[in-house]
Amino acid sequence: MRRLIFAVLVAVTACSPSAETTGDVGVTTTSTVLTTTTEAMTPAMAAGAFAECMAEQGIDVGEIPLDVQGRPLLGAVTEVLDTADPAVRGALASCASLLTASGALDLLADPEVSALVVEQLGMFAECMRAEGVDEFPDPDPGFSGTSSPFPPELIPFNAPGFGEAMLACQQLIGTLGLGG
Repeated sequence: MRRLIFAVLVAVTACSPSAETTGDVGVTTTSTVLTTTTEAMTPAMAAGAFAECMAEQGIDVGEIPLDVQGRPLLGAVTEVLDTADPAVRGALASCASLLTASGALDLLADPEVSALVVEQLGMFAECMRAEGVDEFPDPDPGFSGTSSPFPPELIPFNAPGFGEAMLACQQLIGTLGLGG
């Protein structure tokens, strides 16, 4: 289930603002500029771009293996990442959209995993509201891993305490009973 934890973490960080300070805690993320749009990337290309982006952020995930359909086996990535490390979380915030926008995290092939991810994203949204970001939206119930899990236009990035809440709630993702 480490793949599920990673999928939730990537989905959450993909909606993080890039190249902005995420709150009073001073965590700043930057985005890698790519010459190829993520919509034109295959999942395999996105896995390579994601690994490159992470390396540019100082986090080496190595080469990401692919399954027979050319989709990244992200469970291998979870084995080398300490998702509690703020540097890893910052790198994920910068690079996660490469995976979601390209369809590399497409969850439609496994409805059970998709339902679990949406459930965990709902818990994340509840956490954000409990942490003081009252207007944080619920996840898209049809989230498939190929876009933002929350309506981007409804995410209150400028709300007081957003950055602290994001960090607190991201830290819960690995402890939500998903196994390891």
